[in-house]
Amino acid sequence: MPHVDTLTKKGYIDLLPDEYMVTVIAEGGPVVGKSGYMPAWSSVLSDQDIEDIVLFIRSLPLY
Repeated sequence: MPHVDTLTKKGYIDLLPDEYMVTVIAEGGPVVGKSGYMPAWSSVLSDQDIEDIVLFIRSLPLY
């Protein structure tokens, strides 16, 4: 099982563009050279759902 960086790690998540996060959520990790353990969610989530997830991630405090 790969190590997954926290979504609140300052200097990591705050440097990722929203478009990158949308791509990872929608198309899965392998599309961006990451682990296949991150599945694609575009067949389950709407575009709005994915945008809402990115907004939620952005609302988390960074540490």
